[in-house]
Amino acid sequence: SKASSSAPICYNPKQWVKDNNVKYCKACGLEFSLFVRRHHCRSCGQIFCDSCSSEHILVHGFDGPQRVCFGCFVEYSNITAAEQEAIDAAAKKNGETVLLAQLLVKREH
Repeated sequence: SKASSSAPICYNPKQWVKDNNVKYCKACGLEFSLFVRRHHCRSCGQIFCDSCSSEHILVHGFDGPQRVCFGCFVEYSNITAAEQEAIDAAAKKNGETVLLAQLLVKREH
């Protein structure tokens, strides 16, 4: 999904993780290879596979929506608790390996 112009803006990290230091996706643990590419989240700077970094939001310092990991997408988008529960249920049903606890955002503050 693509962010709209009214989407919240997150700030890009001061330093990205170096590609050659990472062998596995930060979220799902998939091993990178010639066919499984590394992608930097433009928000947190960590490295993810394509599936775990396929969302897009506006990031300060970049033009237009940028690739972000699902965790940052949830944190900076206006996802509701009901939508998050539906996402969690679908991921569990499909046997996803993503650690869902890492993806939840606490909005009670």
